[in-house]
This record gives sequence, C-alpha cells and structure tokens, in this order.
Amino acid sequence: MKKEIDELGKQLFLITANDLELFAESCAKKVIGQYFANKIENNEKLLNPQQVADILQVSVPIVQRWEKDGTLKSITIGNRKRFRMSEVQALIEKMESEEVKL
Repeated sequence: MKKEIDELGKQLFLITANDLELFAESCAKKVIGQYFANKIENNEKLLNPQQVADILQVSVPIVQRWEKDGTLKSITIGNRKRFRMSEVQALIEKMESEEVKL
C-alpha cells in the first residue's frame, strides 16, 4: 500500500489487488474465528430447516412460516438459515405448556 498526498493536501492510499486480497482474507478469518469461538463457547448446535421440521414433526414450509412471523428465531450464515437448538427446545416447551397455539 502506498500513501500519497494529492494537490489539495488530502492523503490518498493506493491499494494493490494483493493488498485487497490480504485484507479480505484477514476479515474472513476473523469472522469465521469469532463464529466458531461463539459456537464452541455456547456449545450450540445449529440446525437447518429440514432438521427443525423433523424434530418438530412439521413441514419445512411451516418452519419457514414460523421463522417469518417470529415464532422461531433464525440466524443467517451466508445465504442459509440456521436455527439454534436452544430456540427449537424453547418452542417445544412453549408448545407443551400451550402458551403457543400453532
């Protein structure tokens, strides 16, 4: 990376493709590291919609509807929805206590 001063006295940074690649790689490693550290720390299993549907004995569209209306919270990894096992267990407990009428 080169630093220059333009005619107005502003600092300019010239970034090469290699600089950008190293920066992106560094960011990706940091994000992935935080994700796995958090997952290990919480010992939280993440489930895809089909797994949730199988556990709750419902269809995937119902899981998607519950996610959309807030009945079941999801997280997004890339472009994929995942559900924390603890969220699924909490929903089961609510269903068993009849707090949630589905």
